[in-house]
Amino acid sequence: MKMKVTAKYANGILMPAVPLDIEEGAEVTLSVEVVHKLSLEERIEITKSSAGAWAGNSEYWEKMERKIYESRTRNEPTS
Repeated sequence: MKMKVTAKYANGILMPAVPLDIEEGAEVTLSVEVVHKLSLEERIEITKSSAGAWAGNSEYWEKMERKIYESRTRNEPTS
């Protein structure tokens, strides 16, 4: 069985965020990826740096919107 769960590390112990359906004493293999949480200031800076990135593309988005609407009215998948 393979599953992906989040856990917190404290006092040398990994504590899963959810109960695990694993037999007591079972041997497991761990792959650990440390999640870096951005500070509020870092998130604001990233948001500011991407602001306006789609500017000047209104024609593209209008065309895309028309295609989506047309595909829905014909009941066809979009591509």
